[in-house]
Amino acid sequence: MLFMEPFWILMDIVRDAADEEDEMRGDPAYVQCLYCRGFVEKAEVKRRGGCYLCGTPGEEIAKLARQRRGERENRRNNPYRTKCSNCGAVVVAKELREKGCYICGRKPTDVE
Repeated sequence: MLFMEPFWILMDIVRDAADEEDEMRGDPAYVQCLYCRGFVEKAEVKRRGGCYLCGTPGEEIAKLARQRRGERENRRNNPYRTKCSNCGAVVVAKELREKGCYICGRKPTDVE
């Protein structure tokens, strides 16, 4: 069983890092960088003018956040996609009307 010892030490390190990340995710003093996905302190981001892990300037992070927010809104307001009322999957609206849902198999005659 001595050959398993390094594996368990590594697993302890991974578990500790995951616990630490969970704490940072819930702490309002930390924010996740949109480029490197690392958790950084808000105060340090303001003081240094960007992410201190990957070096991305603050204005680029803000621009990417606005762009991603717009993409999310476009996905929500997309007239070409709709949710199947049976399974809740997001499908192409035209195909749902013509052929039915390709996820759950609901037929077009069932569609209101």
